[in-house]
Amino acid sequence: MSVFSSQTPVGIEDVYSLAACTSGEVARAYDGLAAAMGADRAATGQVFRTLADWERSRMRSLSDRCGDARPKNGARTALSIIGAEERLELESSALTSPFRALCAAVSHCDRAFVAWAYVAAELEDAPARAAAEELALDALTRAGALRKERRLAWRAERAGMGERMAGGVAEKERLLRAEMRSLPARQALRPGAPVPGRLARYAEELADIYIDRVTKAENAADASRARRRAALSLQRLSALRRAAHEKTA
Repeated sequence: MSVFSSQTPVGIEDVYSLAACTSGEVARAYDGLAAAMGADRAATGQVFRTLADWERSRMRSLSDRCGDARPKNGARTALSIIGAEERLELESSALTSPFRALCAAVSHCDRAFVAWAYVAAELEDAPARAAAEELALDALTRAGALRKERRLAWRAERAGMGERMAGGVAEKERLLRAEMRSLPARQALRPGAPVPGRLARYAEELADIYIDRVTKAENAADASRARRRAALSLQRLSALRRAAHEKTA
């Protein structure tokens, strides 16, 4: 499907206007994610705020380039970079970390690169096509810079993995079972609703631990056991994310 659906010739101002609208949409998505992190995930919230600030700065720069121009008749107001389902996953996950936030940001830049490459391919006006190609290259460059930050965040997160595992897998499984038993016999299921805090934390920590064990297994038997436990843990986590508990008085 064409980004600019009308037959009206598309100029360079239209490309920059579309880019400014897209950066504005992405900035608002990051603002929402930052607000959803709360005090318990303040470091991750700061990552999302920094990403939002960068997008707003970019939006202002692009708006200056396009002046008062708007995308032509029938054009989309913004490219789709961050989906609603992805936002919900990032918001509801108790273990959305700076590393995971930066993973998402790299993916968003990769999507932007593909989107602008597609836009460039369909434009006939040479200056407009050159502008779209420049935006695609900018997205690729931005992804490279974010990958460096992601590597630093990964090292910091791996260093903290030992602290999360210190309580022991058996103890975390016990705590998770205790939390599950504490739920009322009848629970209100609301697909897509946030998962209760402690349930989410225990389930996600166990999923991370089992996945980590798969990568560190020294033989096929250990790897097979770890994969089975990781699969069960991920199934459990998926079920928890599809339903939320509403406590009754």
